[in-house]
Amino acid sequence: MISGALPLIEKIIRKIEASGPIPFSNFMEMALYEPSWGYYVSGREPFGPAGDYYTSPEVHPLFGRMISRQIAQMAETVSASGPVTVVEAGPGTGMLAMSIMKSLREENPEVFNRVDYRLVESSPVLTERQRVFLRQDEAIFNKAAWHASIDGLPELEGVVFSNELLDAFPVRRVIWKERLREVLVDYKDGIFQEVLTDQASPELEAWFKGLPVHWSEGQGAEASFNLEGWVASVARKLTRGFLLTIDYGGGSAELVSLRRKRGTLLCYRNHQTNEDPYQWIGEQDITAHVNFSVLQREGLRRGLNPLGYLEQANFLIGLGILEEMEKYVQPIENPAGDKNYRAMKHLIHPEGLGPVYKVFIQQKNMASCLLKGLQYARPSV
Repeated sequence: MISGALPLIEKIIRKIEASGPIPFSNFMEMALYEPSWGYYVSGREPFGPAGDYYTSPEVHPLFGRMISRQIAQMAETVSASGPVTVVEAGPGTGMLAMSIMKSLREENPEVFNRVDYRLVESSPVLTERQRVFLRQDEAIFNKAAWHASIDGLPELEGVVFSNELLDAFPVRRVIWKERLREVLVDYKDGIFQEVLTDQASPELEAWFKGLPVHWSEGQGAEASFNLEGWVASVARKLTRGFLLTIDYGGGSAELVSLRRKRGTLLCYRNHQTNEDPYQWIGEQDITAHVNFSVLQREGLRRGLNPLGYLEQANFLIGLGILEEMEKYVQPIENPAGDKNYRAMKHLIHPEGLGPVYKVFIQQKNMASCLLKGLQYARPSV
C-alpha cells in the first residue's frame, strides 16, 4: 500500500502516466529531493535521536576531532604556509563542520587560521539549519561559505571530503535474468510496481564492464551515474590536494555477490530499516551502498589517484582515537556504564560503526605522502 506525502506521490504518478515506467533513479530522486516534499528538503529531521538514523558526528564529537587531524595533515602537505580550502560536501546538521573547526583551532591553530571552509549543500532547509548551528561560534561562522553544488565552487587547492553523502545519490537498479535488465517503476492498480526491461541499456552495460562482478540468475545491483558526475566535478575543481570519502559500501566483488543477491538498497525510518521504497514516500530515507571500485575507476580517469582504502575503525585508530579514549577513561570507575565512553567505542567497535563504514582517500597532483589515517590501509580498493 502506498503511503507518504500525497502531493509528492501524485507528482510521481503523473510523471509515470505521462511518459510510461521510469528508471528507479527518477523515483528515488523525487522521493528524496523533490522541492517542498522530498525527504531531504521537506523540513523533516533526518539525523540523530529525533530523526531516522545516526551518522558518526552525532554519535560522538571525537569523530570530528579525528577527522580534523587528518585534514590538518593534508592541509600542511598541500601548503606549508599559504591558504588552503577545505570543502565539506553534504554537511548535514553542521555538527561535523563545527567539531572539525573547533578541533583545528585547539590542536592546529596555525592551520585553522589558513583554512577557508566551504560547505556544499543542495537543500535550502539544511543550509539554513547549518547556518544557525555554526552561528553559535562567530569565528567559525565567519570562515564558512555555502555553495549549492560542487560546480559552484572556485578552483581550489586543499581537501574535499564527505561523510555519508554518496549513499544518498539516486541509483538505477538492475537484475540479471538470463541477461542484464533494468528495473523500472510503473503505476498500476493503485500501487507502484516494478517492471523489467528486455535488456539493459548500453550505458548500464558499460557501467558494470570491467568491474569484478559475477552475475548469477536473479542477482540484483545498483548503478550510480550521479557518482560518476560527482567525481568528474570534484576533479575539475580540485587542482591539487585530496579527496576523502567516508561512507558505507565496498568494492564491486563484495556488493554484486550472492551475499547481496537483492542488491544493497535500504530505507531508514525511525531508526528501523526496511527494503520497501514505495511506502512512506518522502518520509523515509532511501540509500544504496557506495561502490568504491567505481569511485576509484572514475577517479583514475580524471587524475585522482588512490592513496588508501580501509575500515573506519582502522582509520580512526591511525589518527589516535585509542589514546584519546584512554585519557578519557582513566579517571572513570565504571567505563562500561559511562554513556560517553560507550559512544566513543561505538565509532570503532566491530559491532558498531567501525567495520560498517569505509574510508577511501584519493590525491591529485601531490607528491607521495604517508597520511596518518592510512597506516593500516591497503593502497587501493
